[in-house]
Amino acid sequence: MELLRSIKGGDIILSYLDLCGFNSEDFVESEIEILPTDDGFIIEATQKKADSCPLCGSTNVYIHDQHKRVTHIRHSHDSIIHFVINMTRCTCNDCFSSFTPKLHGIEKYSKISDFSKSKIIESCKKVIPFKAIAEENLTTRTRVIQLFDEAFPYVEPLSLPEVMCLDEIRFFTDYETKYILVITNFLTGEIVDILPSRKMDVMKEYFSSRYSQLKNVKYLVTDMYEGFNNLHHSFFRNIPHIIDLFHVIEDLSRAVNKIRTEVMKKEPDDSGTKSFMKSHWKLFLARFREIPNVILYKKYCHEKTHIEKDYYSWMQECLNLDIRFYTAYRCLQEMYDYSKFSTYEEGENHLNRIITLLESTFDDELIKVAETYRKNFVGIVNCLDKKTRPYRFTTGIAENINNHIKTIIKVCYGCTNFERFRKRVLLISRFKKMERNPGMKVYKRHYF
Repeated sequence: MELLRSIKGGDIILSYLDLCGFNSEDFVESEIEILPTDDGFIIEATQKKADSCPLCGSTNVYIHDQHKRVTHIRHSHDSIIHFVINMTRCTCNDCFSSFTPKLHGIEKYSKISDFSKSKIIESCKKVIPFKAIAEENLTTRTRVIQLFDEAFPYVEPLSLPEVMCLDEIRFFTDYETKYILVITNFLTGEIVDILPSRKMDVMKEYFSSRYSQLKNVKYLVTDMYEGFNNLHHSFFRNIPHIIDLFHVIEDLSRAVNKIRTEVMKKEPDDSGTKSFMKSHWKLFLARFREIPNVILYKKYCHEKTHIEKDYYSWMQECLNLDIRFYTAYRCLQEMYDYSKFSTYEEGENHLNRIITLLESTFDDELIKVAETYRKNFVGIVNCLDKKTRPYRFTTGIAENINNHIKTIIKVCYGCTNFERFRKRVLLISRFKKMERNPGMKVYKRHYF
């Protein structure tokens, strides 16, 4: 009601019409009424008669008929403006043609004002599901999607960057789009583009279509997916292929954890080592040099046997139960020390030593890890070689972006249309960057 009292008065109502996207000059000022409702208020206005006929230009025009058009605009969370417009139908006395004068702020036959449309388009650039946007703007989800597709028929990808990160993300259960591929600029943190699949034929088709931009790429950073090795050989064989050590260490960590589980299950139920390995499994996957002494020398007493030792002694006893467990743990700790290597030769010797240790165990799981390391040998060593690289390249920025993409999927309760999903992700990421950097260049060919 405070809003109602504040807008009463002809001049104020006309200015309010202008604020909501209408042109106050299109209406008869003396015939504007405002009525309160339970959810807001109604503004009823009558369209002016046309000054002249659009066909013959005659000014001998009269009002033939009127019909109502209703549109709704949400003013605030609990207030809705219902615009009731008496549309004027005019007739020309000279050429006898009938016509309706143009009304600024709403398209012909549309029930959504241009003001609401612009709000919907802006909301689509934020992490808000289509359903919530529809409820906010008093329309349907289908109409919101239609407006989004009309406003953004296609979103142009960015140019291929100097340092290109490739990473996949689980998207849909369908085989064709189970994993989508996200291309990221390592230096700026921008999403370059998103491909519907990480399959080789999809990647080949995409990079073939952007052949002129391949020369921009100086470094290719990926995980150990075999398709990325084939992509490097096909398109980027003259530049370094760098494999992020996070995935290298993760592969070995999984093997260590699996062996720990096997060793633990072989121990008796009343064994202190079994209890320690089960309750303190994270210690066997952590960097030993980063475990505080307060933890290492903390006492642990087994309830059944009443044996009390410090954590360090328990860890040594558990590792000595199986040579495979000890060797795998040793290799993991050596991989954690990658920062002390700076040249290609040092990294090469380091990785060869780890592969040899893994193969010496004759354990299927560790041999599988060693084979994976051999297949990706050059890429892993390239990551260890920091002397000839300006940065320690990782896919960390890509993993961070993937978390944001997963948030979008979660907030939107899943996405089934890949093209629409791609457009939204690219728009949201670029809109966020524009908010952080208001002065950044906006490409005029985009979006509208």
